[in-house]
Amino acid sequence: AACFGAGLGNIRGNLAAAGYKPEDIDTVLLTHLHGDHVCGLTDAAGKAVFANATVWAAREEGDYWLNETTARRASKAQQASFKIARDAIAPYAAHGRYKTWKEDDTLLPGLTVVPTHGHTPGHSSYLFQSKGETLLVWGDIVNSHALQFDLPDVSTEFDSNAKAAVATRRKVFADVAAKRVLVAGAHLPFPGIGHVRAAGRGYQWVPAQFGQVFPGK
Repeated sequence: AACFGAGLGNIRGNLAAAGYKPEDIDTVLLTHLHGDHVCGLTDAAGKAVFANATVWAAREEGDYWLNETTARRASKAQQASFKIARDAIAPYAAHGRYKTWKEDDTLLPGLTVVPTHGHTPGHSSYLFQSKGETLLVWGDIVNSHALQFDLPDVSTEFDSNAKAAVATRRKVFADVAAKRVLVAGAHLPFPGIGHVRAAGRGYQWVPAQFGQVFPGK
């Protein structure tokens, strides 16, 4: 669905460019249920884009964004966010393909769910490990890369709990910098994959180098 205009929401085209069809996807892992992370689950008619997929999110996340009582109590400015979340999850839930986990659940081999609450009540990150390699998909640990690496204590209006979001960010930054973990996240400069390193009182984002490969040259 085109929730954010024609310039965004190109997940199906990007998947096709990578050689995959929506029906090839059997698992969708959501870091949280903000609209810019769930809107691509449905098409313009409100039908599931990933017809064969099970969609997963933290239990706390679903309890908040899909709760109609909570939605009614939210401010008018937040109402649209609750509706986008409900509409995105609805076609999957209707067929028993929306599931939630609690801490310590094992979803897939080589996958560890890392609770990173603060940005939203159930915000979660995913640590993938395979053949000696590690990748942390951290979601929205960072919303403003221009500010929050230099100044990790800066929060944004999109954080449900600013204090918790800052504490989580500081913990994750310190951990991935010390262990040199490869990171993938939203709201980061292209290609959105790289490393974090300590720099003075803050941190620095070191993006992975990206370049087109020409076979035979």
